Amino acid sequence: MTRTVFRPDPPLPLPARVLWRAGTPPSRAGENMEKRAAEALELLAKVVNPSAQALTGLILPGKLEDAFKEHLRGSVSWTILMATLGGETDECLKRLQMGGEHLAAHMFNAAASEAVELLAGNVHLRMAADMQGMNPTARFAPGYGSVPLSAQKNLVELFPGMGVECTDSFYMTPSKTMTAVWGWMRQKD
Repeated sequence: MTRTVFRPDPPLPLPARVLWRAGTPPSRAGENMEKRAAEALELLAKVVNPSAQALTGLILPGKLEDAFKEHLRGSVSWTILMATLGGETDECLKRLQMGGEHLAAHMFNAAASEAVELLAGNVHLRMAADMQGMNPTARFAPGYGSVPLSAQKNLVELFPGMGVECTDSFYMTPSKTMTAVWGWMRQKD
């Protein structure tokens, strides 16, 4: 198994993606909501501490094989990813909520959710560019499709140094953390 550590630049999504995630179509957002999305991104840029690690190997760890085998059919190897924005994003969100800044909290939460997705997607693409002769499958995570949410705990255990914990109800902290698994298939000539 090979571990790759990423120290990426802060993954800041476009304001339009923040608006979509917040439930506001950009074409109908108006100046006030556009301003709020920009403010959320500015705040996120100040507090985000992104990190990601990926494990790549030929055989999935035993507890995970059954959970992901359907989605990795035809793959010659696999990658497990953990990406997080760090705990300060949770603290910032909590401060906004406790201060009664509900719209700011909502927009910040949307910005952070988009940012962690962007981080995971960027790592997926970066690894694909480095894997000569291979194509990645789609990313799968616990709770999607036939992958049981209980697999989350097993994934988190593989990344002990990242400061991420998984509760008994499979909630991860920091909350803006993602796990994903994908396979690698040989490119066809």
